[in-house]
Amino acid sequence: MQDQNLPKLVVAVIAMKYMMELKTNNQSRQVLSNTGEARYLKEIISALGFDYEVRQPKDGEYGRLMKNGTWTGLFGMIQRNEVDLVSAGLMMTDKRAGLADFTTPYSGTPLTFAIGKAGEKTPTMDAFLDPFQNEVWFGCLGTMFAVAFIVRLEGQHSFLKILFELGGCILKQRIEIIDGSTMKMLLVLWSAYALLLSSTYSSMLLSFMTIPNQGKNVETFAQLAKAVKAGTHKCSVQRGTNTATYMIATEAEDIQYLGKEIESNDWYYNTEDMGKHKTLDYFSAEITYANELRFFFSGPSSQAFISTDTFSDVIIAMAVKKGFCCKKRLNNIIARFNAAGLYRKSVNDASFLYHLDSLKRNQPKEEREKQLSFDGVKGSLVLLAVGCLASLIILIGEIFVFKYRVYKHRCMQY
Repeated sequence: MQDQNLPKLVVAVIAMKYMMELKTNNQSRQVLSNTGEARYLKEIISALGFDYEVRQPKDGEYGRLMKNGTWTGLFGMIQRNEVDLVSAGLMMTDKRAGLADFTTPYSGTPLTFAIGKAGEKTPTMDAFLDPFQNEVWFGCLGTMFAVAFIVRLEGQHSFLKILFELGGCILKQRIEIIDGSTMKMLLVLWSAYALLLSSTYSSMLLSFMTIPNQGKNVETFAQLAKAVKAGTHKCSVQRGTNTATYMIATEAEDIQYLGKEIESNDWYYNTEDMGKHKTLDYFSAEITYANELRFFFSGPSSQAFISTDTFSDVIIAMAVKKGFCCKKRLNNIIARFNAAGLYRKSVNDASFLYHLDSLKRNQPKEEREKQLSFDGVKGSLVLLAVGCLASLIILIGEIFVFKYRVYKHRCMQY
């Protein structure tokens, strides 16, 4: 209920479900809810000893400086002297500080991106190479060639025969090229190495067959910029923020490129769409505060991948109009609230409610038995066919060589 005896503070916010949520009371008046940043702001106003009136910008923007010198959104309301205080997870910048005074910061977070997780990878002909990385395969091949070279220096067998024997050992075949005690010790060590290699490969291959391999995500800004240049991906930022402008002003070329692409292609998403995967999938990324992404997309059941690659730590604070009467007192209250951890507590509680509601909306579906499809085995079938064809060609070749030698031998007798 509104207290007529308290002085009124005009507050501007941008409504966001769970984070800055508004509700209508019995007097049909919009008030702050008891969740997330709304709860935090409500407690601060109460500690100041003010009543409040909530307003929202008509354009729904946080605040961008236009070419004619005017500001949009929340900072436009401050510029027109329509509000006393603005609270909406605002990034502190020099240009904004020239228009309004910032309070003591109450949060800080880097900028990063989230992208939809890759689905199950369809097996291909080279799927049998997946258990090891390319570096491991090249290392094993190099080791085999090095051992074959040493054995060739000390033994009497051809280099090709030694390679076949060493490769056969990896496939758990016996070695028949032992010539002396020196070679015996080396080949015993190779046998132990081959046993470890084949056992590791078998266990990894079985695990890959048990749990389908997942596709690879774009994980860094460099990879994201490369994918955007290739035309396969895009990225977006929240509409009405100065994030794209901020990215263009950075020194990192990849970040600059992404910021320019966002502005030129109008890649923006609305505040109310945050956390709804409307502009986020395997080919689309959202760039914003890391804390905001963790709020909506954390948890093992999340369909989003949050990158650990970040740029520019952002300081978040409230903004008040120039000459605000209670700025010093407001800063003291925020400092005490920070020491008590009230902001983090409010956000964590709101995040819990968000994920709880998500579980209620998205009931887990019954697991159905997955049938083995042709796509899942076609790579193996093609590889088997190629192997059989190669074996057949070798067999026919051996038959012709054998008959040729017999024929040549008979001709020599006559």
